[in-house]
Amino acid sequence: MLWWANQLGKIQLFSNSLFRIENKKVISFNIDNGEILWQTTLPEKYKELQLNLFSIVYQDTLVLSLGYDKLIGINTSTGKLEWK
Repeated sequence: MLWWANQLGKIQLFSNSLFRIENKKVISFNIDNGEILWQTTLPEKYKELQLNLFSIVYQDTLVLSLGYDKLIGINTSTGKLEWK
């Protein structure tokens, strides 16, 4: 076993990264060694919304649903919010 995480929460795999989504935070891990590549905490205005309806990766953007009518895009390399 290369690395271990307790209570992974919702995860999304893309290329050689694993994205963990929980508690209004998105964390990117290197899948080979478990190293944290970046962490992003959602802005306060999104804290009340449900974060776990779905997530996909499209063209280096992690797309997350925030409730039934909101989407955000996070850059998979940097963790920066690209669009909302």
